[in-house]
Amino acid sequence: MDFFRPSRVAPALIGGLAGGRISVRFGRMRSIAIFLIGFSTTVLALAAIDGFQGAGASVLQLLGIYTALYLCIGLFTAASYAFYMDLTDPTLRATQFSTSIAASNGCEAWSTWLGGRLAAWSGYAACYLVMSLVSLSSLVLLRRIAAKATSVERLFYQDFAHCSRQEPILVIKISLAV
Repeated sequence: MDFFRPSRVAPALIGGLAGGRISVRFGRMRSIAIFLIGFSTTVLALAAIDGFQGAGASVLQLLGIYTALYLCIGLFTAASYAFYMDLTDPTLRATQFSTSIAASNGCEAWSTWLGGRLAAWSGYAACYLVMSLVSLSSLVLLRRIAAKATSVERLFYQDFAHCSRQEPILVIKISLAV
């Protein structure tokens, strides 16, 4: 695994930079969904390689899959963090964002523990398969969040007496309690 460490940083960095720009251009929800599907697809490819070839997989195959995986992780992370920031109250943004990141870290610790148990019990291929299916199932939640966000007019324009132009005011807070 040490062979792949240098190749992890560059694709994740490129993905992070590109993911932020892409999510601005094409929208957060669409970008998150596409990047999550890309991430899950690369994990499924990793499961297939492990399941069919096991230790016989070539270094180039693994390097290609891991490069694509870390690129997708960077893309997804940038778009999802931007989405989290969009949902925060501007006056509490730092607190709300750091709390969501702390919750993410707790989730990562729990899923790593569970993944290790699952891999020890049934092998890496099954672990990767379960990981992909759980990730893809979150698309249902994302769709529900998107429906709430677009089912009402989110931005209203209010003309302030002290302003010479229209300023958008976010009047509906999107609840993640779906």
